[in-house]
Amino acid sequence: MSIEPKRVLVIDDSEFIRTFCSDLLGDSGFNVLEAETGKQGIELFKKTRLTCVILDVILPDIDGLDVLKELKRLNDSVPIVLTTGEDPGWVGKAFEELGADAFFSKGAGADKLIDLVEELILESES
Repeated sequence: MSIEPKRVLVIDDSEFIRTFCSDLLGDSGFNVLEAETGKQGIELFKKTRLTCVILDVILPDIDGLDVLKELKRLNDSVPIVLTTGEDPGWVGKAFEELGADAFFSKGAGADKLIDLVEELILESES
């Protein structure tokens, strides 16, 4: 019996953030997919069995909150982490009401992101 890899989708218009997350999570054993736009993220979400999504709030084509709603409509069991570098204050406080499973500020430490993703995956598998 083979163990399926833990796949994380990073949806962010910043190439730097996507690369950073890919390197960080990849070094921790995750298979990381990247999407630059909300539309690309939704398409990858439909085609791939994922264990977690890291979703930027501000995207160039579709508002991140609209992407969040669509992803949850497609599969509510995949944990979604909302993230932003410019939190107006309400996102970090209202992420659960918005339908996300967690919030991560882009300014927080890298080790905290790994811990958060691993914790959400464990919770979703139990």
